[in-house]
Amino acid sequence: MEYDVTFESGCEALGGACHGRLIRLTTESAALILRDTTSGADTLLGDVRRLCRDCVPALSAEEQAALDCAEPSGRGVAPEEVEVLCRLHIPHDRPQDAGFDLGRLVLVNTANGKGLEAMRPDAGLVPLTLHD
Repeated sequence: MEYDVTFESGCEALGGACHGRLIRLTTESAALILRDTTSGADTLLGDVRRLCRDCVPALSAEEQAALDCAEPSGRGVAPEEVEVLCRLHIPHDRPQDAGFDLGRLVLVNTANGKGLEAMRPDAGLVPLTLHD
């Protein structure tokens, strides 16, 4: 599945670009690619619902409004249908501690192509590897 995404304020994950393409390689994949449609640069994202079901954050009223989520009248997409994605973080000094950063989210309403980034400073990492 592929979706065109527009970030009104630009997207830090894309180096400030406003337009990207969200690519899920397979329907089972927990990883997606966000591609800058101008430069072709790729960013690896994780699907929070698949990586850590208990860690899916609620969207704020401001985030829902920015993404044109469902209004009380029922128009639009329900907040539960918004893609909640997180960026890969690899610590320079400890690459073995790499993980998906739940504190730096990319939210995408695939129904209308609107996207935004959101910070959750108190969230942690979902590790890529298991430690003993």
